[in-house]
Order: sequence, then structure tokens, then C-alpha cells
Amino acid sequence: MTSQAKNGAMACNPATTRRHVESRSHGVKYATGLTAVTRQAQCGVNVTGADTSHHVTQTQLRKKIRLGTWNVRGMIQPGKLEIIGREQLEHNADILGLTETHMRGSGFHSTPFGHTLYFSGPEKESRNGVALSLSPRINKAILGYNPVSDRIITMKINTKPCRMNLIVVYAPTAVSPENEIEGFYQDLEDTLKSFPKREITLLMGDLNAKVGSTTCDDHLRDVVGKFGLGERNDRGEMWLQFCTENALTIMNTCFENHPRRLYTWVMPGDRCRNQIDYIAIDKRWRSCIRNTKTYPGADCGSDHRLLMAEMIVKLKRCHRTMIRPQRRPNARELPAFRECFERRIAEISLNPSNDIDTNWTAIKELILSARNEIRTVDTDIPRNAWITEETWTAIKERKVLIAGKTDAFHDDYRLLSARIQRLCRRDYNQYLNSICQDIENHAQHLHTKDLFLKVKNIIRDVRPKTWIIDDGNGNLMTEIDQVTERWRSYCQGLYTDNRRLGHTDISIEQNHLEPVILKSEVQNALRKLKNNKSAGIDTIFAEELKCLSDISERLLLDLCNQVWRTGKWPTDWKQSLLVPIHKKGSTKSCQNYRTVALISHASKAAAQESK
Repeated sequence: MTSQAKNGAMACNPATTRRHVESRSHGVKYATGLTAVTRQAQCGVNVTGADTSHHVTQTQLRKKIRLGTWNVRGMIQPGKLEIIGREQLEHNADILGLTETHMRGSGFHSTPFGHTLYFSGPEKESRNGVALSLSPRINKAILGYNPVSDRIITMKINTKPCRMNLIVVYAPTAVSPENEIEGFYQDLEDTLKSFPKREITLLMGDLNAKVGSTTCDDHLRDVVGKFGLGERNDRGEMWLQFCTENALTIMNTCFENHPRRLYTWVMPGDRCRNQIDYIAIDKRWRSCIRNTKTYPGADCGSDHRLLMAEMIVKLKRCHRTMIRPQRRPNARELPAFRECFERRIAEISLNPSNDIDTNWTAIKELILSARNEIRTVDTDIPRNAWITEETWTAIKERKVLIAGKTDAFHDDYRLLSARIQRLCRRDYNQYLNSICQDIENHAQHLHTKDLFLKVKNIIRDVRPKTWIIDDGNGNLMTEIDQVTERWRSYCQGLYTDNRRLGHTDISIEQNHLEPVILKSEVQNALRKLKNNKSAGIDTIFAEELKCLSDISERLLLDLCNQVWRTGKWPTDWKQSLLVPIHKKGSTKSCQNYRTVALISHASKAAAQESK
């Protein structure tokens, strides 16, 4: 209540300080019949009347999140994903719900612009489909996602004061049969009921419904505001009934903006403009939404407009036990690594009376500090931008064409869209031809490794990543913590030796000391380590151990002899990382994965010495 008082009126009760501006509809008749604007938010001021141009300090308890929804009319065309990604960057959208994506299957993957795309669609045909594109800041707070169907996808975000559930939907169109529409709303209601009441629920997407003008709907003020657009139809009545039963408020009817910032869909031929895409939230959390409006200038070749909202909420980063993947040192870095390690080796000396973990930690930290000293700052290698500047110029021309409409707008827009599609197909074919040319060059120079990497880049079937798993009883787990516990219990049962149950351990008396490990045995064990292998839990690569000098090998020798005398291994040597790799069948069953254990390379060498 204190924060609301400071900010003035609540987001659902727009203030009345507005300036009058003449409409620039260019003769277009809106669904409401309006031809001029009545009131519009001032520049630098949101619709609540609060000034938003001030600098946000670090002491602010809540941060602004920009989220939106957009019917993109397909994402499988060449270049469509890149165009949408650039629009998301230009409009600073942290969360972007996409509908009618036409993508098959479900999962998530990274996009060329650094976003993470979570999607859900049918398995065998390209129709419907919903997705969520998240910025890196939001992706760090993800707790789980659930691809309910090809029309519904949900996501849980870790926010304060309570968690937030996002739902992106794509409702059946007006020509769909009645049973399909009823089934969609039934699935949507079941999804809403699965969320705890105390959590924030936000629903957005293409509902294919018109709530129409809501000026006289005073009895529905908890559901809609006063600024609806168009004429209500039967689907609109169904959508309003659904929101009333589930205590949702349709936020893009609560803010007074110019009609061009209200409509979300343009009828073919630009004969009429309607509001059929919506953003709705629990009515108890409606004050979190500060503004909702469309951006007619955003363009991806769709007849829908980008609908954006500003939400004030505090993110809470998920603290997960994760091991950051390390980059394997290349051949040029190894001499510098060895020199740096030899300079630092005088800083430590292994004391046989110390604990085995203490001595190993000293060696490990010495190796890691030497690696960090000689390594430059890691930068992500950008993907090959196969879209040429000529194509991007044509895309910008189409956006300029939308901004300044002329009498020949429809014909020019159609011709320019067809040209952009041709240019995208041409650029993608050129990109594939360049890869084929690289394959020929690698074949001529007998670079077999690079050759097969290029071939795999063309012919491989890209499988999206997913973490949704079955709990063994037919119930799906969607939250990361539950999925992690399921994998832990599954692997524990997989590697449990039932043959030893009920048997006591056999004690072996040692009457004489075994000979100590020789330096030549350490050198031979290090030499047998294979290159280009993933590191274990200690994040040390075999290449780093193999390039050590004689003095460094003496440290490993003393450590191995301490292990040999005491019979105790360092903790890192007894632990391994299990990586599940999907083999075949459903990705939701643990039995369809092959587990690969990543073991410390130092422990491999020690095991080789003991043979």
C-alpha cells in the first residue's frame, strides 16, 4: 500500500492528465468507429501519471520487466527467428510469448541473439504452436516449464514476494468446431487450477475473441477496464466468462491509449482493426502492471501487432548446485600454462601429516590459478550471421513502409514481404553452399575431424533440450528441483549393487608394506590419459596434467604415495558427474537415457598406477 501511494493512482485506474492529438488513421475505420484520439499518455509519463524518466537506483525494491505477446504466423521460414529476435532486442522485451509458431515437438534452445526459446507444438505436423522467448536475465530465475499442448505452455519464475506462473495460449479460430473451443478452455482451466492460489498467474496470447467496447461494463470492472476496442462477439463473451470465473483482469483494456495502441490484429485488406490478443493477470496483482499497449512499428511479416506490458516485480535468482563448464586449453596456451605453474609451485609444499583433501586442494588451486592467469576473458563465439546486409536493409524498408502508410501500402507491403522471403532463402542457400565448400577443402587437406564436424552440422537432426521427466508413475515433473531429485534417485537405484546386500565386508589384514609408487609410473599413467575428454568435478583437463614439469610431477608423486600409504582418496577423486544422454524413445523416461560418468583425470592416473 505504501508503494502504491507513492506512485499515485493504481495501474487499473488511469489518471486523466492527457493531451489531445489528432488521429493519423489515414481514413482507416477502427472497429469502434473512432477516427480521432480522445486522450493519450504524455511523453515520458506512463498511463498512471507517474514519471518514468528518472534513473532507477539500486536501492529500488522492485524492477521493471517488459513482457509481451505476438502472433508471428509461423517461425519455420528461413530468417523468421532472426527477425523476431532483433525485434525483441529493439523493444527490450524480457519475456515474449509467441503464438502460431508452427514448430514441431517441445523443448528449448538458444537463439542467435542470446535469448532462450521454450516451445510446444504438435509432434507430426506444423500447425498451431506456442513459445516463450526469455532474456538471459529472466532465464536465470526459471524454476520449470510445462508444454501442456500445442496451444498452451506454462512457465514458473522465481519472483518475490511469491512465484509467478506464465501461461501463453493460442485459442482456436472462429471457424473451429465448438467442441475444440470447449476443450481448449477446459484444458486452460485445468492448468490454472494446478497453480497455488498464493502465486501470481499471468496469462497472455491470441484468444481469437473480441471483448469489444467496455465503457458500459461497470459490473465487470474487476475483469475489464473502460478502454476495450471493437464489438463483442460470442468468443468474447466466453473469454469474459472465463476471466470472471478465474478472477482474471484483462489488462490491455485498463489503460487509456490511442486506438492505434489498442488494436492487435488487422483484417485482410485493412478493412477493420480489432483487439483479439490479451494480457490478463490475477486481479489481486493487477497493480503490478503499469502499462499495456501495442507497437504497430514492430514487424515480422504478421498481420498481428506486438502487445507489450510493463510489470513491476522483483526477480529472485535460483541458487542451484551447478558446475560451470570450462573451456579446454588449446595447444598455444599450454606452454604459458606450464611456465605460470612452475612460477607458482614454490608457494606450496605437501605435508604428509596433512589431510589428503588438504594436499589435493592445494595442487588443484595451483592448477586453476595458473589457468586463470594465462587465459584471456572468454567470449562467446558469435554464430555465423548468414543473413546479409541486403536482406536486413529490405527488412528495415518494410518497417519504414508500415510507419508511413500510403494508398498503395498493401501492394507495396506484399511485394516487399515476398522479396524478403526470397532474399532469406537465397542467403540460407549461400550459407549451406559455403559449408559444402569448407567440406571439400577439408577433404582435400585430409582434415577428417573438421570434415565430419561440418557434415554433422548439415545433416544432423537437431534435438531441442528438455528437462521434463516422468516420476515413474506416469506423472510429469516440470520443476528443476523435482527433476534433479528424480535423476538422483534413479541413478542411485541404477548403480546399487543388490548382490552385496546382506553380506558383511571382508576385512583383509595387511602384514607387509607394498613398495612405493615410482616417478616413472606416474609419468606413464599421465602419458596414457586421452586428450579431448571432458573434465570431472575438479574441472581439470588431462592436457593440463600431461604438460606438467618434473617438479610438478613430484607433487603428484608425493600425493599418490600418500594415497597408497593411507588408503584414503581425495573427495574429488571419489565423485563423478553423471550426464544423461538420450538414446531413443520418449525424452520423458529415464530408461531411455544413457548415463555417462565424468571422472577426475587425476583419479584415472592414480588408478592406472595401482594396477
